[in-house]
Amino acid sequence: MRARVVALTLAVGLVGTCAAPAAAGQHALLGTDPATGTDARPDVGAALGDAGTAAALTRLLAGSVPDSSLLPQAADLVSPTRSFEGGIGLSTVSVDTGAELPYERAIARAVPAGTALSARAPATGDSLVRTAPPSEAEPARGKLPPEEGPLAALMRTERLTGQVHARWSVDRGPCVGQVAKATTTSGPISLGAAVASLPDVPFTELGLPGRMPSGSIATLGGLLSGRAGEGPLVRVPRGLTTVATVDVLTAAKRPTVRATSRVEADRIDIFPGSPLAMTATVRNAPALTANSTGKPETSRIVHDTPVVEFKRGGRTLFRLDRTRPARDVPIAVPGRGFAQRGLTSQPIVDGYGVGTNGKPVRLSAANRSRVTELFVLRLSVGGLTTRSATLDEPFTGHQVTGSARLLDVQLLPTDALTDALERDHELPSTLAHFTLGEQAVRAAAPPSGARCGEPGAGEVTIAAPPDEIAPGRSSAPPIRVLLWGGAGLVLLGAYLLAVARTAHAATGPQRPPSRAVQRPPQPCGFSLWPARSPSPRRRYAA
Repeated sequence: MRARVVALTLAVGLVGTCAAPAAAGQHALLGTDPATGTDARPDVGAALGDAGTAAALTRLLAGSVPDSSLLPQAADLVSPTRSFEGGIGLSTVSVDTGAELPYERAIARAVPAGTALSARAPATGDSLVRTAPPSEAEPARGKLPPEEGPLAALMRTERLTGQVHARWSVDRGPCVGQVAKATTTSGPISLGAAVASLPDVPFTELGLPGRMPSGSIATLGGLLSGRAGEGPLVRVPRGLTTVATVDVLTAAKRPTVRATSRVEADRIDIFPGSPLAMTATVRNAPALTANSTGKPETSRIVHDTPVVEFKRGGRTLFRLDRTRPARDVPIAVPGRGFAQRGLTSQPIVDGYGVGTNGKPVRLSAANRSRVTELFVLRLSVGGLTTRSATLDEPFTGHQVTGSARLLDVQLLPTDALTDALERDHELPSTLAHFTLGEQAVRAAAPPSGARCGEPGAGEVTIAAPPDEIAPGRSSAPPIRVLLWGGAGLVLLGAYLLAVARTAHAATGPQRPPSRAVQRPPQPCGFSLWPARSPSPRRRYAA
């Protein structure tokens, strides 16, 4: 029995020896005293802020892509039980004085494509990343590779560049003014070459009365091209710029954490490949700001609601702003009794058809009531949501959060379309959903306001993660390493028990353990870097 205890002790000692460098590294990183386990970190200040801005997002409902979809690649993004939300051109920043690892206190990322507006979330593709401390004098700049996976079937941009910067003071911690900033600038953006959630069914097979458009319902009867990058639902011809920043302002009466998300765009086209195209001019670009002083009465969300004016051929159709944030645009086909001459068979958009001369023609009052509406294009701006709450970690204080967007575009089915397809196809409640300029912010501070660090607290002597860890990919050890490593330790423990038992039987219980089992163990080979740690200051560009 004693031999088993000895063998077990040695096996545990072996594992402990293997883990000792890890423990030492963690103590150094986390600032804990290895002897007492108490927090030995200097005061690095108190501030918490996040901001994220996406050039474009798309959302797909679970199980919404049929087998006959014109965009079958989109089926890889969803499952019967899992929805999808992802975007391109993401700028994200995060400031957290309570971060476990020093270089995670300030993070700035420019991401070509991702599924969350968070600087600490996984991202697809290569990213530009800067972390602090330590700070670097100049921002990192570079090209971002285009998205080439299934998401590219729904949204694409011709080129994308990014810029990131993170700062931290050795003596004042986060009190450096602008702590983190990320920016992306895109070329032309195209969203929705076809409707992925609609089957490839000709209008003529719907069984509806009246003259039906030629072509598939998945291309809205020719309003969309069905080819990626050509004739989409939404196009931004001159691209978008996204900006995300977190500032710690100490000049104010009460030190404030400020997280800001901005979108810069001037023109958006709806149905750009059709004679019924609408051009939207952005008169007021949106900015969303979260300000936290640590007190509920002085912490707030500030939002500049976008102003977007829609025209066709120089004629103003409608305007979206704070007072009128949404508009439904019906898409119809001629119904029973429709008798207006000089029109092609293309769908009717908001009371306008396409004449035989290829130009928009406004329907007469009588014929406007003789159409069958199959789709509704819902356009909206702003969509501000806010929330405030008491914060318990990493410090006691108050936080405010907010989200908004430049332009939200949803394609919805009507009852007429749902009923016409119900025998063979079950339609989702939303056929297509795109957002331009998605924004999210959060700011938090203790009751006394943002607090600076004590002198010297911002000095970091521990190296950042290895360069081979790519941002946006998990930096945890590969699962096979963990599995085989664990299996090896189990086998080693069993072997030690067997050796000890043999030794005990041969020489009796008083024989000391063999020197062979007291040799120093080999290096473990496990990475110490947590999975959520990005690679610092390394640029990944095409």
